[in-house]
Amino acid sequence: MSMMPTSAAEKIYSILQRYAEASPRYYDSEMFIYNFGVVPNGLEKFRLNCIDGKRRTFIKDKNTYRLEGHGHSKVNTIIKKIIGETSTIIKDFKVSEI
Repeated sequence: MSMMPTSAAEKIYSILQRYAEASPRYYDSEMFIYNFGVVPNGLEKFRLNCIDGKRRTFIKDKNTYRLEGHGHSKVNTIIKKIIGETSTIIKDFKVSEI
């Protein structure tokens, strides 16, 4: 199973804090980054601790990522853009090494 670059995981958690009211606590963000950016076989569903108490889940489905729950449409649009940018950078890096 693949994982997203750590820099993308950091950006995505920042977006989750801003638009999905994910917890700003250091521990919560580090758990998210560790699960999606460090461990290749991490959880496929990650329940977010949210300030407003509403249930939101960040889901990894093969190589796609999405948020389910309140405020998901705007967040998912931004996530697709972040993942698209980082995958382009990774592809360019691999090609340039050959």
